[in-house]
Amino acid sequence: MMAHVLRFWPEYVELHKLATDGTIGQLHSGLAYRRQAFPAWSELFSRSDLTGGAIIDMMIHDIDALNWVFGTPVSVTASGIRNPRSGGWDQTQILIDYGNASAVVDGGMMMPETYPFTSTMQVLGSDGFVEYDFQAGGRSVEESGGTNELRFFPNEGDPTKLDVVQQDPYLAEIEYFVECIRTGKPATRATPAAAKLALDTALAARESMETRRTVSL
Repeated sequence: MMAHVLRFWPEYVELHKLATDGTIGQLHSGLAYRRQAFPAWSELFSRSDLTGGAIIDMMIHDIDALNWVFGTPVSVTASGIRNPRSGGWDQTQILIDYGNASAVVDGGMMMPETYPFTSTMQVLGSDGFVEYDFQAGGRSVEESGGTNELRFFPNEGDPTKLDVVQQDPYLAEIEYFVECIRTGKPATRATPAAAKLALDTALAARESMETRRTVSL
């Protein structure tokens, strides 16, 4: 199992359920972004040749979350900005074609120093729209005092703010993995195959930025 924590993040888990159990109907499009100031907690981030830059170190989580909802990408078209602090593609816009649907990944680590860690995921279907907004209270994802809201907008009826049972997602993924070991059952969430697909998609996006062409998967 790979530590793609969004598959254990309570709001992402609920969003995935709404998007895949028929609640919002046939899926049309998605959007995910993840934005932060340049990380200050490790000098390693100045070496994009080691980290892969924001597109592989950071945006890969959003790519995986979208793949979790929409399936296997057909092609990727991307553009971005190289960061002089790291040499990597640290501000990105990625269009993922899933065949019958499409999704956009936007963001990176070139926001102003005063900007709090922020992420969102949105999915539009034929019967509704689901939107998750998260903003930390400061630079770090762990800082409290920000925004954490999951909302559902049906075609008919009133919009709903969904109250999701909170659980530490990092603890949840560890407990899940330990339980798989204890019972001898294979992990079916955050599998190596899904992680490879996310990496293949991120690498295709980087290739698209470098060649300015659409890359097929």
